[in-house]
Amino acid sequence: MGIPMTRFDGVFFSHDPKTLKITRKNDVKNERLASGKLLSGNILQGPVKITGTGELYGENCARDFTKLMNAYAKRKASVLSVPYVGAVRAVLTELSMLCEPKAGYIGISFAFDSVHGGEKPKVKNAPYRTAEENEDLWDIAYEEGMSINELTALNPHIRFIDSLNEGERVRLY
Repeated sequence: MGIPMTRFDGVFFSHDPKTLKITRKNDVKNERLASGKLLSGNILQGPVKITGTGELYGENCARDFTKLMNAYAKRKASVLSVPYVGAVRAVLTELSMLCEPKAGYIGISFAFDSVHGGEKPKVKNAPYRTAEENEDLWDIAYEEGMSINELTALNPHIRFIDSLNEGERVRLY
């Protein structure tokens, strides 16, 4: 079994989403020229909307759902990693429990909106990076513009990708 690719604000989905819908609305900006003609085609790209359903499994699924609820309440942008999208900064805009929770299982539906701004991926100029406080491999992969699979392949000595020690060296290439 590979690494689950869906993660948000420190919560790993036990499996990648069962359903996933990725949409982007592009707005066309019209400008009127001095001659009175209408010039169309200046496209403004809107945020990516990512919606779907998924599952949280295991003894920590209730804790993970609570973490997601807290992230939803805060409306704080965090790194979201989803198959076919990669890592983006996003805000959790909808979260629902799909059924009555059972021991070790919670079905959920979700919606995220990507946000622009924040740190841009860094240019790799050093083969290693030192982990900062509360950083994990997911954060570093996003900031370095890499996939989590690339980064874990370069760092087989790191056992837990969601937990790094401050000062730990992470190989980038």
